[in-house]
Amino acid sequence: VPKAGAPELIKRRSNGPTASIESHPLGQPWIMCDFDKVRGPVDSDMSWRDRVRWTIRTYLPACFHDVTCHYQWSTSAGLNGSREHHSLHVWFWLSRPAFDLSLKEWTREDNVPIDWKLFQPVQEHFTAAPILDGCDDPMGPERSGLLLAESDVLAALPGWLDGEQYTRRVGEREDIARAYAEAVAAAA
Repeated sequence: VPKAGAPELIKRRSNGPTASIESHPLGQPWIMCDFDKVRGPVDSDMSWRDRVRWTIRTYLPACFHDVTCHYQWSTSAGLNGSREHHSLHVWFWLSRPAFDLSLKEWTREDNVPIDWKLFQPVQEHFTAAPILDGCDDPMGPERSGLLLAESDVLAALPGWLDGEQYTRRVGEREDIARAYAEAVAAAA
């Protein structure tokens, strides 16, 4: 969300006193897990949809395993003929909004192999399907789709902050950033 009063051309800074872009104040109702070049299953005959299920079960906590999701393989997936490593985007709808700070800390603390940089409001991310000129998509209709499961929503993990906790944590970080800026200015 662009910060009120930010100039039209801005340097991408998120949150804090010099922010030009801020996290949404109510959090976001979904999470996108971006897997970049993770090791795939040994079974090279496994369908692309089954590879999505395998990736979720292998790399994400159990609470993700039986939840409906939308998936999209990256632009390069399937184009080099190798299935050893793959890149994939998987979206889950959440039972309550989550905040960037919570999601970033979760990926780092639990060592989840998804790109935590996406949980910063300044981070751009492109998810377009490839434009293939003169050839068919080797993934066919399995490049993206919906995987239906037992539950349509992912329950927020215990460590994910609610709105009040998030506001308190961001306020603490802004106080630290302000104190640091004052100390630097005083030392100059």
